[in-house]
Amino acid sequence: MMTLQTLLAQQLPVEAIDTPSVDWAILVPLLVMSVGGLLMLTFASVLKKLSSSVWSIAAVMISLATAITVIPLWMRVTDTENSATSTLAGAVAFDGFSLFLTVVIALSVALSAMLADGYLKREGLEG
Repeated sequence: MMTLQTLLAQQLPVEAIDTPSVDWAILVPLLVMSVGGLLMLTFASVLKKLSSSVWSIAAVMISLATAITVIPLWMRVTDTENSATSTLAGAVAFDGFSLFLTVVIALSVALSAMLADGYLKREGLEG
């Protein structure tokens, strides 16, 4: 009779799992904006005494960092050999239009944060 130890020590053949290739450089702007927003949300829930100006400045900095991370990707997409591609088995597209929209969204977030800060101070609201 087999003991539990010998039964657990047996190794069964393991089949390899097909996973999609991930080009992490393409995901950097998305990760910067997402992780930055989650960190802001986390710190804002813990640090209640900071003014809304701190969070507006943080949002602007994260948005500008996102826009800056697009620059090397833009250089890569304008190269004729590496123009449009995708990663994560086609789930994330990478072309000039998607990079342009990433910059537009990042700058819109920065502008909204700057406008919201003035509005919140003027109206005496907490943000």
